[in-house]
Amino acid sequence: MVEGGLRLKREVKRDSAENPLVSIITPCFNGESFLEKTIQSVLGQQYENVEYIVVDGGSSDSTLDILSKYQDRVDYFISEPDSGMYEAIDKGFKLASGSIFAWINADDMYYPYTIQTIVRVFNNLKEVSWISGVPSIIDETGAMINVEAPKSYQRNWIRKGYQRGDVAGFLQQESMFFRSAVYKRYPLNTSLKLAGDYHLWKDFAKSYELYTVKSVLSSFRVSSNQLSQDIEAYYSECNDPGSLMRALSPLLKLFCIIDRRKHIKLI
Repeated sequence: MVEGGLRLKREVKRDSAENPLVSIITPCFNGESFLEKTIQSVLGQQYENVEYIVVDGGSSDSTLDILSKYQDRVDYFISEPDSGMYEAIDKGFKLASGSIFAWINADDMYYPYTIQTIVRVFNNLKEVSWISGVPSIIDETGAMINVEAPKSYQRNWIRKGYQRGDVAGFLQQESMFFRSAVYKRYPLNTSLKLAGDYHLWKDFAKSYELYTVKSVLSSFRVSSNQLSQDIEAYYSECNDPGSLMRALSPLLKLFCIIDRRKHIKLI
């Protein structure tokens, strides 16, 4: 096991109602290609009270060199073998102290205003426990190649499994933020390899509405070595019957676009 970061120097950040601590987890394994860009996007936030934890699965590339480079700025990192991404994420959340949680994978990125924006939403709207942003995609160079229209999501549709990609579209994981109490009530299934976030959102939707912030909060990076490219294995882990949902897909997608009731406008 290798560990480092500010926490080993007993530098611990505090949570408060006025200045909530936002805990961000990055799981990684042999992520040298884009990890540094992801780290920089978290450390470059305009909002300061951010707890950043990186959980590495025992990389054999230069990942540890990158983490060591940032050990005076990252709150904590640990490198040891694990069973996969979802075990790493759950491990990170168990180490986290914030009242707001999120995870961002080691090839995606935030924007400098992202956390400042979501803190304002959570502070001003106490009824909101779970939010997402406007889906967007960047390429391997970091260039923006797609931004979708803002969507609203029906809680019952998420709970029933419609938001799995082939029916009513995916839920953009990298721009999800939620209160820590939500995750502690419905933690990840760490036995899964590809569809853990899909099942997590289904669990969240048992009790919580998903609200859309009308802003790009993060970007998903498309590259040639992503787990998410194994789409058939992903659908297998979803374990949901797909024939009826596929037949309804055009209608469901239309409703996702035109239902604006849970959009949060930023002033």
